[in-house]
Amino acid sequence: MASSTKILFISKATDQALKVQKSLSELTNCQVKFEETAESAMALLTTETLHCVIFNFTSFGLSQVRLIQGICEIAKIPQVLVFAEQANPEVLEAIKNDKNLILIEKPLMNFEDDVAGLCDRLINEDSKFKREARRLTADQPASITLLKTGRHYDGRVRNMNEHGACLEINTSLVAVGDQIKITVDLDKLNRQRIFTAEVRWIKPYPGKSIMGIRFSHDST
Repeated sequence: MASSTKILFISKATDQALKVQKSLSELTNCQVKFEETAESAMALLTTETLHCVIFNFTSFGLSQVRLIQGICEIAKIPQVLVFAEQANPEVLEAIKNDKNLILIEKPLMNFEDDVAGLCDRLINEDSKFKREARRLTADQPASITLLKTGRHYDGRVRNMNEHGACLEINTSLVAVGDQIKITVDLDKLNRQRIFTAEVRWIKPYPGKSIMGIRFSHDST
């Protein structure tokens, strides 16, 4: 890692966030500054040279996207890394062409244990990591089976990468921790794929749900 790498970590001061700050500070030749809000961080953003700014959100929506875009218009930041418990579906469309912003959904990783290594790879411009971290917009029809009941539901894969996906399913009778099987036709590849996965978060709506899933190792 380059000397004097500077990271600004913006997050509520939760126990989890403070553990992440500590793990980041243990990276070789890495200086980490912690602020609870973007407003309090503005002086650093406008006066210091930063290699990476990390945001830690519970929910990542369009208002947060506009906040980050506004900051990037003021400060020259090479990379912005966003960790979120849940990303609203419209956000993925809003940031899909932003090469400097990487979004990682925390339910798809061990946040406390993995964040330092991810940041190390990001700052060192690991292009493979950047490809893995980005979600691909899919919008493919899918057949979804809830394994605990055997019930089948129609749905759509909204976006996915090799670790997980965001699904829309036409039922609200799904819970975090449920195991599911997804059959999806990848029409651009002219092939069908079958995945097993665990539901990691859910946003319920009347008669349907938006949910984040993490693929199991035995998916094919």
